[in-house]
Amino acid sequence: MDLPSFVGAAGLTVASTVSVGLWTLRVTLTARGRRTAASGTASVEALLFVLAFSRVMEALEDPVRVVGYAVGVAAGTFVGLTLEARWGGAGAPEAIGEPC
Repeated sequence: MDLPSFVGAAGLTVASTVSVGLWTLRVTLTARGRRTAASGTASVEALLFVLAFSRVMEALEDPVRVVGYAVGVAAGTFVGLTLEARWGGAGAPEAIGEPC
């Protein structure tokens, strides 16, 4: 593995971690009825997603970058769910309209 590939993978990992973490935050904010905050979060999340995903698409022949993106998605899911739990979270039943 060469240095540019490693740096690219690390960057994709960070970008996708933040993007997916923000996605989870946006869903939580939406479930709580905080439209303005959810909209602002969505715009930042979308920008990060487009930047990260376009880098993955440019480098599909580089498995290190693809794995870096995948690790970031997993880490972002974990971070987002952990933050949601610490903040009291909306909970899945409420989010989809079922009684608790």
